[in-house]
Amino acid sequence: PMIGVIINPYAGNGKGIKKLKYIQDFINEKKLKCKIEITKSKEEGKEKFIEFLEKCERIVLVGGDGTLNNALQVGVDLNIDKTIGMIPVGCGNDFVRGIYERNLPFYEKMEKAFFGKEKYFDAGILESKDKKFVFLNGCGFGIDSMTAKKSEELRVLKGILRYLISLFLVLKDFKPIKVKIKSHDFEYEGEITLITFGNGKYVGGGFKLTPLADPSDGKIDVSIIKKMKKIEILKKLPKAIMGTHINDPYCIYGYFGNPIEIESENYYNFHLDGEIYEIREEKVFIKVKGNFFKFSI
Repeated sequence: PMIGVIINPYAGNGKGIKKLKYIQDFINEKKLKCKIEITKSKEEGKEKFIEFLEKCERIVLVGGDGTLNNALQVGVDLNIDKTIGMIPVGCGNDFVRGIYERNLPFYEKMEKAFFGKEKYFDAGILESKDKKFVFLNGCGFGIDSMTAKKSEELRVLKGILRYLISLFLVLKDFKPIKVKIKSHDFEYEGEITLITFGNGKYVGGGFKLTPLADPSDGKIDVSIIKKMKKIEILKKLPKAIMGTHINDPYCIYGYFGNPIEIESENYYNFHLDGEIYEIREEKVFIKVKGNFFKFSI
């Protein structure tokens, strides 16, 4: 059977291209029948993914969270019925961080991508009046989405360091955001520092903002960080990295049903798996779509 391989040459500051020879050697060693495409844009990445859905039995993505997120946006309109493998070479790699073992050698990552067992995972859906977006790790807004937007300018850095420096840069101008959040059995109204909707545990290159989330349990965990002084935000950072912030009084954490409605007078810059989406509407919804795709683990 044919395997489609899509390489994002921009992920991880070009790490995908740097690893191309290793991937080709692996394919030759295992005598695999593959078609490799190196994409030049997000749109081309989606086009190749749709093409491979028709022609291939398995699709292996070489990139980061943004590469996976971009490809699976097609699942809003199409049924993703092929197994997806991932060779993580991005700056954050939060989705596989919650699934793969720590410090896995690159060769074993390739084995998982090409030969791993299939497991179904859910996806979150961010829905506005006329748009739908998919997220696999987390989605949110507030100081974290502002930080994610700033981090796009610092791609030379990786992981948590990139996120931390971006946070320091946006903190001086940050103001809490007024929101109203409700579901069938939960309601909150007030000023927040950030809100994260987690399908997976990690966002921002290793921040465990929704530490109890499980991307295959049919639920979206919610982490609301209330209004805080700027110095307190910095003091609480280590807890956000470890996931212990959920025990503090400034945090509201839990599963609050499906769907969740969010209302704010501020226009949203949402981060979805590290990608920024601007929504010019006062009301949006977060939903979960169970068994959204098969991932190779």
